[in-house]
Amino acid sequence: MGKKTEINTLERQRSKLLQAITSIYPMIPGSYNEVNRKCGKPNCWCNSSTHGHPSKRITWKECGVSYAKVIGDNDVEWVVEATGNYRKFRSMIVSLEQLEVRLHELLQVHAAEIIAKTRKEKNFKNALLQPTHRHRLQKHHAVKLQGKL
Repeated sequence: MGKKTEINTLERQRSKLLQAITSIYPMIPGSYNEVNRKCGKPNCWCNSSTHGHPSKRITWKECGVSYAKVIGDNDVEWVVEATGNYRKFRSMIVSLEQLEVRLHELLQVHAAEIIAKTRKEKNFKNALLQPTHRHRLQKHHAVKLQGKL
């Protein structure tokens, strides 16, 4: 596959991925889990048991601080969907970054090939090897200043 074709293919993949990323909804960071907790009432059965009452919750971190929130039965499906969407979002972002790295590499190679082709067509490379008049003047001026020190 040629460079231009691969660049165009990657750009189409990137565009589709961006469309998918921006259409994800709902989305929240965190993990859904079910745990057993003791309620703390002295006369409750859970006080003398090794297990407690089943509790559904979401846990997440913000600025290095862990949080947990109890989830009602009517919100479990929504929380599972939203946290799953967030994991999918993060995965897609990693894929997008990898695509962009590859695209950048290909564009750099493409640019180098076009520059080399352009120089070859116009015999431009040989002209670059000769110093310009301004360069000679700056060099002459620097030598002149060094002699005065």
